Amino acid sequence: MGVDLVDFSGLTTEAGPTGLVGLVFLSEVPDGFHPSEDDGFAFFVGNGMLEEYASAEPISIEHMIGTDYDDRLWVQGAGETVTLEGGAGNDSLDSGLSSAVLMGGPGNDILFAPSQLNAPDAVGHDTVDGGEGDDIIVGGAGNDLITGGPGADRFIFLSFADEGQDTITDFDDSADTVTLFYQQGDAAPDVADLLSQTSAGAVLSYGISNTVLLDGVQMAELDVSVFVIEEYPVFPA
Repeated sequence: MGVDLVDFSGLTTEAGPTGLVGLVFLSEVPDGFHPSEDDGFAFFVGNGMLEEYASAEPISIEHMIGTDYDDRLWVQGAGETVTLEGGAGNDSLDSGLSSAVLMGGPGNDILFAPSQLNAPDAVGHDTVDGGEGDDIIVGGAGNDLITGGPGADRFIFLSFADEGQDTITDFDDSADTVTLFYQQGDAAPDVADLLSQTSAGAVLSYGISNTVLLDGVQMAELDVSVFVIEEYPVFPA
């Protein structure tokens, strides 16, 4: 039997230097990680262990709620749809290979839908809501429904990955931006060549078959400055 809900939202004191750090294993425990025998998943606070849940087999989890502080919640492995709620604070949520509902809540959050760049088998169709604050939302594989929420949000996509047909429900061209990374060595795409108008809104088409629908937005009203085209960085090995 899996653990369906883990809720730390009631904590009234900061759980560590940076809030709660949660690690969830849905299908496998990576080599070299052995907090205790047969752990299915574990939660960390700062550099110390908060609590361990042991199981004869890896446990599944469906829903995790963070604290009012700066939490890092992420998923390792593939499995059922998971829900991660950051709560208040400047949180980082990463759904790994799983389909996910990611809710940042108040604060300047970073939300990662699964990307085929670092998760080749990722196919999750995710629902992402940044909540209030200036959020960074990284689109990933699958057809994602993305809401930035109030604040100046940055939506990031990769032109060279298979990322599906995504929708941004509340794009605000007076505050929000879309960053499209292209592969090093390729020519920088021209935004004018990527945009088209549909009855549902302006559409950014990139890669082989990737699209981002800016729901309800008219292309004629968009300033091209809301689109940032950048070469994808290569980090030193």
